[in-house]
Amino acid sequence: MEFTDVNKAINDTPIGIFENKSTSFKLIAFIALAVAGVCLFSFISILLMIPIAGVNLLTEPFALSNTNDAKVINAYKLLQLGNQLGLFIVPALVAAKLFGGNVFGYLKLNKLPSSKIVLATIALILLALPGINLLGYLNSILHLPNFMSGIETWMHTKETEAEVLTKLFLKTSSVMGLLLNIFIVALMAAVGEELFFRGIIQRLLSNKYARRTIAVWVTAIVFSAIHMQFFGFFPRMLIGAVLGFLFLWTNNLWIPIIAHFTNNASAVLMSYATQQGVLTDSAEQIGATQNDYIIGVASIVITLVLLYMFKNKFEVNEVTQSAVINYN
Repeated sequence: MEFTDVNKAINDTPIGIFENKSTSFKLIAFIALAVAGVCLFSFISILLMIPIAGVNLLTEPFALSNTNDAKVINAYKLLQLGNQLGLFIVPALVAAKLFGGNVFGYLKLNKLPSSKIVLATIALILLALPGINLLGYLNSILHLPNFMSGIETWMHTKETEAEVLTKLFLKTSSVMGLLLNIFIVALMAAVGEELFFRGIIQRLLSNKYARRTIAVWVTAIVFSAIHMQFFGFFPRMLIGAVLGFLFLWTNNLWIPIIAHFTNNASAVLMSYATQQGVLTDSAEQIGATQNDYIIGVASIVITLVLLYMFKNKFEVNEVTQSAVINYN
C-alpha cells in the first residue's frame, strides 16, 4: 500500500458552504481570497519589518531599493514569507474549507505517502535537474521579433534584476542562514505554491475539463506565468506540468510538495556550497554549458522514462480514488 490514511477518525465528510457552486464561481472566489490575503499579509509584513529588520516602508517608501544593505535583504525575506502565507497558503486553506468542508481531505493531504514513493519522487527531481538547466539555457537564448526589441530589452532587464536579487537573497555564510533560506525558499514555497496551484487551481480545472490533462497544462502555464521570469518560462512550465501529473497520478498532494521542495532545496544548497567554495559556479548549471549538453539531454531522456515508470507504478485509477478517498 503506497499511502497511509491519517484521517481515519473522520466518519462523516463535512460539507463546504460553497461545495455546490459552479467551478467558475469557485475560481473567482479563490482569486478574491488570494488578492485579499496578499494585501493583508503584505501590510502585516511591512509593519513587522520595522522591529524585525529595521526597515520602515511607511516613512521610507524606497527603502528596499538599497539591496546592498543586509537589513534590506532581511526585509525582503520577511516580505517573501508574508506573500507565501497571504497569497498561497491561507487562501488555499480557506478555499478548501469553503469548497469541501474538510481541509485535508479536499486538498488530498489526508494520506501520507510510503517511503518508496517519496524516494522515487526525490530521485526523479534530482535526475531531472541537468535537463531543467539545459531547457532554461535554451529558453534564455530565444529572441523576440525585431519589432518587439523594446519589450525584449525590458524583459532582459527584469530578468537580470530578479537574478541579482535572488543571489543576494541566498547569500549567507552561516548554517542558520542556510536553514532560513531552505525554510523560506524551499519549504514555504513548495507548500504554498502546491496548495495554490495543484491543490486548488488544478483540482477546480479538473472539474471543468473532461480531460484532466488539460487542467494539468493550464495550471502549469499559470504557474510559470505568475513567476514573471520570462526567460525561464518554458522550463518552469514543464516543471509545473511534472508536478501536476504527479498529483494527477497519485491523487496525493504530498507528492508534488516533496518534488517541489527537492527542486528548490537543491538550488539553495548548491548556492550555499558555491559560496563556501565547495562547488564552482558552473556546477550549479550542469547540463546547460557547452561542454556538458549531453548530460542535459541524457537527463531529459531519463526523466521521461522515469515519469512513464512512475505513472505505471503509482497511478491511482478513478475507481480506487473514489473508493479509498471519499472526499469531494
